[in-house]
Amino acid sequence: GEYETMITEDCIARLIRSCGRTSRDKKSTRSPASLGLRDDDGRIYPVRSDGACRTHIGTAADVSLVEYLPELAGMGITDIIIDARYRGTAYTGAVTRVYREAIRIAGNVPKPARDAGLRHLKRELQEIGGTASLGHFLQGLRE
Repeated sequence: GEYETMITEDCIARLIRSCGRTSRDKKSTRSPASLGLRDDDGRIYPVRSDGACRTHIGTAADVSLVEYLPELAGMGITDIIIDARYRGTAYTGAVTRVYREAIRIAGNVPKPARDAGLRHLKRELQEIGGTASLGHFLQGLRE
């Protein structure tokens, strides 16, 4: 799913519209409706404010490593987390069902059929959530 790439004390929402907090009011619980930052390639990064008007910037695409579950298991990773914050129960249920099937396939199906099954499940995840990315799993980060 989507994950946060940055949290800042600066209230970006206040540049556009009131987020319900003034300099004296530090405990507002109001958050403006959906906002996003668009990059030069047209990708939109969701922007949310919390009750203290900190800004949370998410990824432009859901991260999906479903086809890499066998490699992750080979690295010793035994647990995965589906981050479905800000998503509804239908999305969460559908993604959970796909990952359960992917875990079953990754551990019990011979390689050619396993790879085809995992590719199919990745396409299914893209239909559920739109775009999908590998995040920094394959490329890493340059510092």
